[in-house]
Amino acid sequence: MSTPGANPVDDLGRLFQEALRCHQAGQLDAAEARYQRILVQQRNHVDTLHLLAVCLHQRRDFAGAEKHLRTALKLRPDLGQLHLSHGNTLREMGRLDAAIESYVRATKLAPGLDIAHYNLGTALEEQGRMASALESYDRAVALRPDAKAIAGRANCLVALGRLDEAIAAYRAATALDPGHVDAHANLAASLAAQRQFVPALTEADLALALQPAHAGASVTRALILNELQRPGDALDATGQLAADSATRHDALFQRAWSLARLQRMDEARELLERLLAQDPQHWYARFELAAILAHLRRPDEAIAQYDRLLQVRPDDPRAFYNRGLVQYTLGNFASARAAFEDVLARDPRFPLAAFQLGMIDLLEGNYTDGWRRHEDRWDVPLNRAHQRPFTQAAWLGGADIDGQTLLVHAEQGLGDTLQFVRYLPALAKRCGRLVFECPPPLAGLLRRSLPASVEVLAFGSALPAFDRHCPLLSVPLAVGTTVDSIPADCPYLVPDPVRVALWRDRLGACGGACIGLAWSGNPHHDNDRHRSIALEAWSGLMRRIAERSPRPVRFVSLQNHLRPGDRDALAAEPALHYFGEAIGDFDDTAALASLCDLVICVDTAAAHLAGALGMPTWVLLPYVPDWRWMLQRADSPWYPTMRLFRQAEMANWVPVLEVVEGALGNFLGAAGGAPRIADPVPGSAAAAELP
Repeated sequence: MSTPGANPVDDLGRLFQEALRCHQAGQLDAAEARYQRILVQQRNHVDTLHLLAVCLHQRRDFAGAEKHLRTALKLRPDLGQLHLSHGNTLREMGRLDAAIESYVRATKLAPGLDIAHYNLGTALEEQGRMASALESYDRAVALRPDAKAIAGRANCLVALGRLDEAIAAYRAATALDPGHVDAHANLAASLAAQRQFVPALTEADLALALQPAHAGASVTRALILNELQRPGDALDATGQLAADSATRHDALFQRAWSLARLQRMDEARELLERLLAQDPQHWYARFELAAILAHLRRPDEAIAQYDRLLQVRPDDPRAFYNRGLVQYTLGNFASARAAFEDVLARDPRFPLAAFQLGMIDLLEGNYTDGWRRHEDRWDVPLNRAHQRPFTQAAWLGGADIDGQTLLVHAEQGLGDTLQFVRYLPALAKRCGRLVFECPPPLAGLLRRSLPASVEVLAFGSALPAFDRHCPLLSVPLAVGTTVDSIPADCPYLVPDPVRVALWRDRLGACGGACIGLAWSGNPHHDNDRHRSIALEAWSGLMRRIAERSPRPVRFVSLQNHLRPGDRDALAAEPALHYFGEAIGDFDDTAALASLCDLVICVDTAAAHLAGALGMPTWVLLPYVPDWRWMLQRADSPWYPTMRLFRQAEMANWVPVLEVVEGALGNFLGAAGGAPRIADPVPGSAAAAELP
C-alpha cells in the first residue's frame, strides 16, 4: 500500500524494479505477483506487459504470455523486441508460420537485433527453407559472431549440399565455443560424409565427452566404426541408446540410419516404420524411410512418403530432389525434370538438381544443354575430390590454345577414361603440346594406342609446365559435341601384340567361337545393383548355347573377380573359362577381348574397352541406363560395333537374357569358319560390322 503523500509513479517504479530483481533471480511467482500489481494501477504499462509475458512464457503458460504480448503490441507495434518475444511464444504454441511473421517484423523494426535474425533462421530451418534460413543466419553472424548462429548456418550449408563450407563453419563454431556439442557432432557427421574418418572420429569423441548420451555423435561414431571394420562396436553404441527411453525416438532413427549404411535395409525399414507409428511427425525418419524404400525398389511407396513429407514441408528442396530421383529411376523423365526444376526455383544454388537436369539432357540426346549442365558436377560434394586445384586457367573451348601446353586429366571411372580418350588426337592438333594424365592401370594401353602427339602420364608422375588444363569429361563441351558429331572412328585402342600372343597360347585352339563375358562391375559403384547380373542367371544360357550351337563355343571371363555368390555358379558351369588373377591389368583384358568373336557384358569398363577396340560388343542395360547409352536405341553413336539390349521392366533381366540367347544362337548359326583373331592394328578386321 502506498505511503500517505508518496508519489504513485515512484511507487510503481520501485515495484517494477522489485519485480525485475525477482525475475532475474528466478523467483517467478514473486515477479509475476508484482507485475500484476503494477497492471492493476496502470494496465497499459508496456514494459510490464512484456516482462509479465516473458515470465509466463518461462512458466510455460504460453496462452497467457501471448495474450499480454498482443495487448502490448497494440500499444507499441513499433517495438521489434515485442515482436521477437511474440514470435518465441507463437513458436512454442506450434504456430510456426505466425512466429516467422513476427520474427520478420522484429528484424525490420530492429535490424541490429541479432537474436531476431537468429531465431528467424532457426524457424526457417525447421520448415526446411534452408536458403532463406542461411540468409538469416548470415545476418545474425554479421551482427555478432555467435557460435550458435555459425553452427546454424553450417546446418543449412549441409542441407544445401555445400559440405566444404559447412565443415569450415562448424570448425569456426567450435573454435568460438569448444563446448558446443552439436557443432562437434555435426562436424563429425560432415567429415564422415567426405570419408575423412580419422578427424571425424576425433570430433565424435569430443561431442561424447561433452554429452555421453548424444545420439547424433553416437550414430556418427557407429558409422565410422563400421567403416573401420568394427561393426559390433558400432551397433552396440546405437543399441544402448535405443534402450534409453529419454532418447528413444532419436535412437531408433539413428540406429536405422546406421543399419541402412550397413546395407541392412529391411531392418532399417522396420525400425523407421515403428518409429513413425509412434511419432508420425518425425520428418527425418520419413525422409530416410523414403530413401530406403527407393533403394529396395519400392518406388511407388517411396514417392508416397515424399508426398507426405511435402505436405508438412512444402518448400523443402531436398524432398523435391529425392522425389525427382525416384521418378528418374522409374524412367519418368518429364516428372523428374519438373521436380529438379522445382528445386532450383526454390534454391538456385542446389547443385545436385542442376547436375541431374544435365544427366536427363544427355540421356535424351540434348547435348548442347547437357554438356553445359554437366559442369555443375564440380558443385556436387562427392565430385569435388576429383577437382584439381591448379592455378592455371581451365580451358573449356573458345580461347585459342595454339602453341600452348594443354593438360587434360582423367577425373572419374576407368570406363569414362576409355570412352573419352577418343578426343585427344584431334585435340593435340589444336595446341602446341598435349599432356594427358590418366589412372596407372590404363597408362600402358593408352601410350600404345594414342599418337606420339599425346604425352601420357600416370597419376603421381611429375607434371611438366603447362598453360591451361581441361578435365577429360569437359572436352565434349569444349569442342561442341552433338550426337551427330561424336568422333566414332573405332578402333582407337590397340592391344599389346605380345600379350595377344600369350593369351592365344593360353586359350589354345577352340575350333569354334569364343565369347567374352563380363557380368558384373565394381560392387562399390552407385548403380551397381541395377547394372550387374549374378553369374547364376547366365548359367542356363551358356549351357543351352553350348549344347545347341552348330560349332564349338567357349565362353571366357573378361573379369578377374568373383563375388561370393558367383563361386558356386562358376563351379557348376563348365562352358565358362575363368582366369582369375591371370588377368592382371587392362592390357591383359584388351588382349583377351581381342581374341574373342563377340563380347557380351553389362555396363562396365569392359564395354568401353571392347567398343574402343572395335570388337562386336553386346551391352545389357538396366531399365534406366547411364546417360551415355541414351534412350530406346539399339545402337550407340559412340561405338559403331556395339549393340544394346535394354530392360523393358525394372530389375527384370530374364527377358533380356532370353533375347540375348536368341540373338547369340543366330550369331553362332550365321557365322562360320575358324574363330576370328583380331589383328592388333587400327583399321583392321577388329572393326567388324554389327552382328
